[in-house]
Formats: sequence, C-alpha cells, structure tokens
Amino acid sequence: MPVDYEIEEIIVHPGYEPDSHIQYNDIALLKTVDKIIFNDLIFPYCVSDQTPAPNTIVTGSGFGLANATHQSSMLQEAELRILDSAECENIYRREHHEPQLRVVYPDLLQGRDIMCANHPERSACEGDSGGPLFLDVADGRRFLVGMVGSGVACRGGGASILPDLFVNLAHHITFIDKEIFGNIN
Repeated sequence: MPVDYEIEEIIVHPGYEPDSHIQYNDIALLKTVDKIIFNDLIFPYCVSDQTPAPNTIVTGSGFGLANATHQSSMLQEAELRILDSAECENIYRREHHEPQLRVVYPDLLQGRDIMCANHPERSACEGDSGGPLFLDVADGRRFLVGMVGSGVACRGGGASILPDLFVNLAHHITFIDKEIFGNIN
C-alpha cells in the first residue's frame, strides 16, 4: 500500500544548475512534515562516503518503464557492475555517443560526481531518476552509493551496451551531512 509524506522543504545542491542541460550536482534532499515511520517495506539506508570500486556489484531499483511504453506497477531491481569512469567514457566514445554525453556532462565523467554501472540486459529506465543504487554488505546493511541520474531507454537482450549514469553520493557526503546535521567539523 503506498504511503505519502507531505514535503516541507526541498533542499537543492547549491552547485546544481537547473536552467541548463548540465547535470553535475543533480541531487536534492527532501524534508518531510512528519517523521517517516519505518517498517519492513520502508527502511533507512546508510549513506556511503566511499565510491564503490570498479567491478563491484550494486543494485538499482525503481518504478520506471518496464518496456518501451508501460511503467511498472511493481518495484524493479537490477544488479549492475560498477565501471571505471575512463572505461565508461571509452564505451560512449566507441559507440559514437560522446557528443550526447557532453551535452549533459561537458567535462565528461572522470573526477566528477558521476559514476557508471551496467548490465548487458538490464538498465535504469525512464521514470527511475532519483531512485537508489545500493550496495548490500555482509552484515545485512544496505549502503546507498548513488542515485539514478541519466539512463538510456530500457533495454533487453543486450540491445544497448551504453552504461547507466548515477550521481555518486560519496562526492556529496559533505552537503548531505551539513543539511541533515548542521555545520560539522
């Protein structure tokens, strides 16, 4: 059963440029009017201050398009492999998509707040933006490592090899901590 919380405040990253196509710093925090009640279906994540190493398996989830025309009514999950930023850029370059990548990421990806992950048959889809990318650890905790940023259209059967792009939360941990906990040293 869906649960709705009224939003009191939207805190947009000060480096985000909403009036441009540039997607760096594409992160915002939502403050709810009421305290969120946790249960078996609604639970907190630990926010990671570390970028997952290349080849780490992470999980993305969302209610985006299940196919080319229909949004999923059930939460979808996909295991993805983290790619090195240089490898990701090379894939976009090799597949002749670097110009499209430069529209939203003019300085490309290396050293920026974007990370790449892929799977040959699954991807983030339209409607998944802002959804979690998380890492399960041995003790049962889930660490939120990223958020769905930009993805290609849903793909199946290896129809596309372009990696999905995610906001890397490790690059924004100072912003997150400051907004949640106040000025910290």
